[in-house]
Amino acid sequence: MQDTLEQPVSWRQGVTRYQWMVLLVAWLGWVFDSMDATIYTLVLRPALNDLLSAQAGGPVSQETILWHGGVIFSISSSAGPWVESCLAWWPTASAALGR
Repeated sequence: MQDTLEQPVSWRQGVTRYQWMVLLVAWLGWVFDSMDATIYTLVLRPALNDLLSAQAGGPVSQETILWHGGVIFSISSSAGPWVESCLAWWPTASAALGR
């Protein structure tokens, strides 16, 4: 009886070049989507503080800022890219028109 040890085959040997490319593209899509959400989260509070303070003529409570941020976030996440593009251009257009 001969004792032969078989080397385990790595799971990577069965993956084709095309499958690696699909994995890379899917990963990049996820990265850019999460980056978009992270940037939105980082600028939400300062931007709403400035916008609401200018409108109210004074300091605004954190509860008011968080409430408005929740409304904007829920609308943009449920309606998709169309609403996100409107939310991005609204402050720019307001600044350009001096409103």
